[in-house]
Amino acid sequence: MTKHPTRLLSAAEMATLLSTSRKAIYAMNRRGDLPGATKIGRRLRFREDDLIEWLDEMRAFRVVGSDPSDSSTATAAERESAR
Repeated sequence: MTKHPTRLLSAAEMATLLSTSRKAIYAMNRRGDLPGATKIGRRLRFREDDLIEWLDEMRAFRVVGSDPSDSSTATAAERESAR
């Protein structure tokens, strides 16, 4: 089976998918809260596969109630290790 390359999403597409603003997407990225971010030149792009996996994990954490990224004292590294 051939694996297709992942789609890269723009900040505007991420904002639409997450029902937020582009400004919020850039802020979340600066804090390290979003997965799959990469810069291509001056443009920020996000791997769609990573976003879907992250959303699935967030849903699983909410069900279990053990998401360390919900803590206001969690560092970006702690949130990243929780992914």
